[in-house]
Amino acid sequence: MNDAPQIGADLSDDARYATQSASVAARLVELCAEGKGSDSCSLVLFDQIPFIFYMKDLDGRFVLANRRALEMIGVEREADLYGKRADAFFSGETLDRLMRVESEILAGNAVSLDTEIEKPMSTDGAGWMLLVHSPLRDANGSIIGVVSFGRDITVRKRAEFMRKGHAALLEQIARGLPLATILDGLVRLVEAQLTDIRASILLYDEETGRLRHGGAPTLPAEYTALIDGVQAGNNVGSCGTAAWLRKPVIVSDTLTDRRWADFALIAKRFGLRSCWSTPIIDGPGTLYGTFALYSGTVREPSELELEITAMATDLAAIAIARARTEERVRHLANHDALTGLPNRRYFLESFADTIDAAGETGRHLVIAYFDLDGFKQINDTLGHGVGDNVLREIATRLKQSVRGSDLAVRLGGDEFAVVMPCEAVEEAQLLERLHQLEDTFALPIRCGERTVACSGSMGVAVFPRDGDTPDALLAKADAGMYDAKKKRARRHKGEVIRPF
Repeated sequence: MNDAPQIGADLSDDARYATQSASVAARLVELCAEGKGSDSCSLVLFDQIPFIFYMKDLDGRFVLANRRALEMIGVEREADLYGKRADAFFSGETLDRLMRVESEILAGNAVSLDTEIEKPMSTDGAGWMLLVHSPLRDANGSIIGVVSFGRDITVRKRAEFMRKGHAALLEQIARGLPLATILDGLVRLVEAQLTDIRASILLYDEETGRLRHGGAPTLPAEYTALIDGVQAGNNVGSCGTAAWLRKPVIVSDTLTDRRWADFALIAKRFGLRSCWSTPIIDGPGTLYGTFALYSGTVREPSELELEITAMATDLAAIAIARARTEERVRHLANHDALTGLPNRRYFLESFADTIDAAGETGRHLVIAYFDLDGFKQINDTLGHGVGDNVLREIATRLKQSVRGSDLAVRLGGDEFAVVMPCEAVEEAQLLERLHQLEDTFALPIRCGERTVACSGSMGVAVFPRDGDTPDALLAKADAGMYDAKKKRARRHKGEVIRPF
């Protein structure tokens, strides 16, 4: 019989094991009671058993144990175990479960009982064992203690735990929960299986080449803030180097490894003595970020830690890819595909919130509504390709001319709008800004070997003077824009319709 069943093994194996163990225990007890062999011979015999084996007296004290039992409990010598009760090694729910089962056995209420408990000590994460308990009887049949057989079921329990965690995370991904929530959950799932380990996920920003914070719920917040935005590059810690090389980077000692030269003092400050980072990459080779394990001791990762890392990076890749896809979908839904500016839908949804915020703070809003003059003629004479280039160039100029607090949008066709918050409406300053925006449309636009002359008509509305709803303000600005068109497409700056 295998010591640890494979993932997906039939759980009825445990029932068969319990029955077989009870029979073996009964026969061993008979041999002891019959006096077959010395105590030393019995110990040698018990040590040959490929299972955990121990005996307790009526007071619950350990009186005999084989080598596997000592290893399971976490002691080196029999002397460290004999004469002690379970509470010297177990605690909490595990201790309560053991005590209940043994009490039932000592009371003669069962021929055998089995229980699954956590190991009291494990150097490689959480450990579990299945124990089968039977009454220990003397030659007269009186119960004089408990005999227990057991086997390590850590592989099975860990597989169960990881399957449940894996399924829960996939459900969160499918439900569209925030990426930060999913990544934090993944980190906690990993950490629950390992000892003295803290995990971190960093997200790769393609535009800047930097790694941004993704999930690290148990790392010190100060540390995560210090590494947030680290540049991917050679010899830039474990994560920066892993992202740069696109392959795992194992650093067993952060204080001496040259790749941590710029971060050694930070690592020492937070007790992070080793760090093993793996790039998060999907099938086509897209880099999404890095997954790192930190240990408080100088060492390399165990086989289990490497296995869990592989699982975690796969899950992280799925979650990040899904989040980025949803982000692209949202962006496409709210932005104009040709110019990249927010579209009418986004404008109408956000404009109402902007008006409400301005009303609460007493600020003003200036809405400038633009329409290109003669754009149909450009399309008809030069082609739609040139027309598209003109729209893209106008959008680029708008992005460059507006402030961070402004909102520039393409409403559709050749119509654009800019919303400008301000503390107070001062005519001179406002006219200067409007003239600058007019220049966005008036400057010639280079389209290949052609230079296209453009101009735009503009109408203006001011919140709260001209209305307090999006429809009212847009109607006012739209009317002003068409009024300007009537005064001819190309106007002098002094002919801008004043909003006062």
